[in-house]
Amino acid sequence: MTEIIGVPTVGKEIDVKRFYIPGVTVRAECPECGAVHESDLGVDYLSYPELGKPEPVYFICEDGEDHYVEFDVEVIIGLTIVLARSDEETPLNPLGITHDLSGPR
Repeated sequence: MTEIIGVPTVGKEIDVKRFYIPGVTVRAECPECGAVHESDLGVDYLSYPELGKPEPVYFICEDGEDHYVEFDVEVIIGLTIVLARSDEETPLNPLGITHDLSGPR
């Protein structure tokens, strides 16, 4: 039997100084001037985030009066068991089910 036992510990630090998340962009509007700022987390990063705990993301809004746009994000990690393949083309078939796609005989 293949199984996953346990869950990630909330508050456990991910020991990665530059934790990139390719394909994710965060965007926020400045409450003071209305300017929209965004950060591509595939380029920018979170530094040593903790699982399931708020991590600050902020932008410096430079509209003549430097102020911050700040909000929190949470890093949540999932784990799924994927069946291995016996070779590059044929997936394992744990139930032994076969399908004949050649049509009627």
